[in-house]
Amino acid sequence: MLDLLTHLLEKSLVELELEGERYRLLATVRQYAQERLAEACEGDGARARHLAFYLALAQEAEVKLRGPEQGAWLSRLVLEQENLLLAHAWCDRVDGGAQIGLTLVWALQ
Repeated sequence: MLDLLTHLLEKSLVELELEGERYRLLATVRQYAQERLAEACEGDGARARHLAFYLALAQEAEVKLRGPEQGAWLSRLVLEQENLLLAHAWCDRVDGGAQIGLTLVWALQ
């Protein structure tokens, strides 16, 4: 995995974020990947899995934010803010999305 990531960095397809802990696809690469997912009719499935992952993360954070790990979890949620917002935006396109959206927001309150 490290070799693949290094190769993508060398080709300037992935960039290291300022904090030095996370990697991000360039906007053009992300857009290309989204187009390929749409062509393969897999975009909805990928977004649904993204939503499920971030809903689970929010629910885990809900518990952790009330304990000694609060600071670490707040920092993590700040880093994941964009993904959490994207997951929430997808709620209106899935079955039961209103309830899922409320659950997501409630967990992060």
